[in-house]
Amino acid sequence: MELNNIFITGAATGIGRATAEQFYNMGWAVGLVDLNLDMIKAYTADWDQSRVFCGQVDVTQPEQIQAALAQFCQPYQGRLRVLHNNAGIMQLAPFESLDLAMHKRTIDVNVTGTINTLMTAFPFLRAAEKATVINMASASTMYGIPMFSSYAASKSAVKSLTESLQIEWKAYGIHVCDMMPPFVGTGLVHDQSIKPAIIERMGVDLGPKDVAKAIVKHVETGRTHIPVSRKFSALYYISDLLPYVLRKPSINFLSRPDRSKLDKTQRLICALTRLGPAMHTLPIPIMRKTYHYLEKAFGLPKNEDVSVDCFQIPIPTGTRKHGKAMEIPARIYKPLLKGKEPETTLVYFHGGGCVIGDLNTHDAFCRELAQESGINVISVAYRLAPEVKFPEPICDAIDAWNWIDRNRKELNIEHHKIGVGGDSFGGYLSAICTTPALQSDFPIDVTHRPDFQLLLYPIFDFRGISPAVQEHGKGLLFTTESLHLFRAQLFNTAEEISRPDVSVILNENVADTVPTLLYSCEFDLLRDDSIAYANKLERNKITLKHVHLADATHGFIHAGRFSKKVKTHLQGMYQDINEFVSQLAQNS
Repeated sequence: MELNNIFITGAATGIGRATAEQFYNMGWAVGLVDLNLDMIKAYTADWDQSRVFCGQVDVTQPEQIQAALAQFCQPYQGRLRVLHNNAGIMQLAPFESLDLAMHKRTIDVNVTGTINTLMTAFPFLRAAEKATVINMASASTMYGIPMFSSYAASKSAVKSLTESLQIEWKAYGIHVCDMMPPFVGTGLVHDQSIKPAIIERMGVDLGPKDVAKAIVKHVETGRTHIPVSRKFSALYYISDLLPYVLRKPSINFLSRPDRSKLDKTQRLICALTRLGPAMHTLPIPIMRKTYHYLEKAFGLPKNEDVSVDCFQIPIPTGTRKHGKAMEIPARIYKPLLKGKEPETTLVYFHGGGCVIGDLNTHDAFCRELAQESGINVISVAYRLAPEVKFPEPICDAIDAWNWIDRNRKELNIEHHKIGVGGDSFGGYLSAICTTPALQSDFPIDVTHRPDFQLLLYPIFDFRGISPAVQEHGKGLLFTTESLHLFRAQLFNTAEEISRPDVSVILNENVADTVPTLLYSCEFDLLRDDSIAYANKLERNKITLKHVHLADATHGFIHAGRFSKKVKTHLQGMYQDINEFVSQLAQNS
């Protein structure tokens, strides 16, 4: 009688299960092992148990594999017809964001587990006289695919191991091959927090049953490497033939982020800014002028229905000039409302990485913010780097807030709810002013906490290590290179960026933070900063309204002249501010 049995590692996964069902329905005996024994038993509960063996096995422990193989193959005179090595582990993430333990675990399961399985299975395969080994490889073995790191390295090792064993084991009647599917639509991919665009472009829609059918088809094949699906097969063989100088740009092209959902007008603005020299390559005075030109070209039109007064704020902390405290400029924008006066004031810190930006780059936005939200807006021009270094701009912001708070009566805002807000670096300054735990290492602290804060795509992690940095660090208005330039100009040492009062996402003490209205953008390298901060506020039961804009990028407030979607988002923001502050007033 012909021997028909198959031993499957990783049988609880989508491909493992689909393969088991295919062979079981063909009348084969199936041995199924995985760490998740309950899952295997659940889907095999109605099968003929005389043809099914289920075992809990850690492939990094060869004695466990040995015991399971011996028990499964015992009724078949110790022979094994097919070994399907499907065990593996995958983490999609930038290389540096995975710790050494996770890299080691990936290698242990994918490589050591494969070697353990093949070594322990060899006597059973050889006894069958004619046998097949099918190792699961991966599309990640195509050189240079980002986000796979140790997973790609380990699967490439499996691919090389297959080639050597195919030569060595042929004399024993054992055929060794690897199945190389594109990224299969299973939990292994869909459960990951990161989904690189290359996954979709290379065919993630392929299902486990498609792979299982290919495995059945190729049990008798003489081939060594078997890409699954025509589309991926062509891509695989072409990439294998391409020289490195062509393969690298091809992989980069396939790996480019999918920005089809980004507002078309913002996409166009980003494309136009790429026509000339990159911002981070310009001298800083030219960068500052360029920011002004971009704001004039694409920013909001100037709203004249607002009263504007300019004044100076003394900043005594650590700065003296001619025996007196220095002063920084500020503007107060008051809406022209019929029949009532504003009851809220927002102290606003502009964005620009603490290197570019000023009162003028945010003048049009502050005007509209004041008029449309029905609040007073006080815009503060803190000093910029590299003329001053950390922590002086932060001290400027705290000094400015304290001065405004002390001079409420002179500013005619003494009975107002007063909050702080800002975009990008200005959002960081706002968080400093509203979170006491962040102020302890500065030479000054806030004397009276703000009532609320408005944060627009704030920078909360100067380390630049989040998945969003990898995904959206190139090709948009704000890039990784710009982030690196800004922090190099501002900070005195590289160590400063890991302080919890600098990369505030590292600060766990947010219990005293004020009610927060937070806006984040999907197409922004700072996206994950905002999401992580929002989650932290929620865990600490801080009043929070978090609005995530799925079609916007960093700096969208400067794209309101031509973009209908930006105008809609801004109108929604103005309404949110009004409702948010009104609710706070009712609850106080």
